[in-house]
Amino acid sequence: MLKTAVVMGTRPEAIKLAPIIARLRRTPTMAVAVIDTGQQPAAFNATAAAFSLNADYALGVHRAEQTLADLTADLLAALEATLRELSPDLVIVQGDTQSALTGAMAAARLHIPVAHVEAGLRTGNLEAPFPEEINRRVIAGLTALHFAPTPWARGNLLREGIPNQAIAVTGNPIIDSLATCLEDMAPIGKQESWRRVLVTCHRRESWNRALPSIATAVRRLADRQADVMITVILPIAPTPRRVLEQILKSHSRIRFAPPLAYTMFLRELLAADLVISDSGGILEEAASLGISTAIIRDQVDRPEALELPWIRLAGTEENAILDAAGALLRQPRYRIDLCAGPFGDGKAAKRIVKAILRWRRGAGSLLSWRDEFHPPNQNASRHGRAV
Repeated sequence: MLKTAVVMGTRPEAIKLAPIIARLRRTPTMAVAVIDTGQQPAAFNATAAAFSLNADYALGVHRAEQTLADLTADLLAALEATLRELSPDLVIVQGDTQSALTGAMAAARLHIPVAHVEAGLRTGNLEAPFPEEINRRVIAGLTALHFAPTPWARGNLLREGIPNQAIAVTGNPIIDSLATCLEDMAPIGKQESWRRVLVTCHRRESWNRALPSIATAVRRLADRQADVMITVILPIAPTPRRVLEQILKSHSRIRFAPPLAYTMFLRELLAADLVISDSGGILEEAASLGISTAIIRDQVDRPEALELPWIRLAGTEENAILDAAGALLRQPRYRIDLCAGPFGDGKAAKRIVKAILRWRRGAGSLLSWRDEFHPPNQNASRHGRAV
């Protein structure tokens, strides 16, 4: 019996790890313990409930006005104690959060192998995203099993000296979760004449310099485009939330929404004619659904999306965001095959569990070439068509 511990505590981790946990729990030779770190309690709990995901351990480290240093220290101490008690054979972390970083660090301190889901994303800039780019690189140095979502991510790991046999290209499990949720959702019909714009902005590196420009661009878009209705999903962190509320308040066609449960968010996403966001997960979802998206970041860690005609890297400068948004609103909506996109085919969890079992048996590679994820040609004629 292989004892695995899965560390998670944020909304994206719940979305991307839920299909893996479900498959692990269905595997007779696996015993799974899910550890909820408590990093984002409200957002994590709502998202976990949407996937019927129950944690076996809840660490509850979140405190009001907690600094990044305090959070990291609290997580590391709590996770090391929990993993010492569990003594698993493998620790699974996802992405680039403080929960993932400290989960990998705690496991390494106890000489427990680490499996990293969504390994190999890079911008090459330690300041963007911050601290996520730092976290990714540290986690890579502590990881035994690297589950890269795409061939580009694998290339990053190889350039950093990670052995090829320790890497498997699996696709991103966000597509597994997205496909499952869409199966259970009623079709979204447009009832009004408004064009819908969905906005999210939470990146820490944007808080001081870029956030006022981003917010002002959104307000100018509402002023310039009289037929748009804009929904701004406010971030959890109070600092960026205050800036967005101050600049965007009192506009008749801009409304605020709190962080949404996953199914409610998907309804907003599917109804959108345009997404303006700095979220990597939302970029993966919108790219896979054919929804026009302006990426409000200066550097991107998922460049596969930029090969798609409905995705643009807008940057964080006010006029550039406004120009990108206007151009995307003039484009047609694309109809696509969800599981034929650059980020996955809905089989990532299956590949990851298979790779773990092969690792347990001492196989020479985590997956054979045939079993890995291979993205299709990403031009518009293959991936989608205008409607």
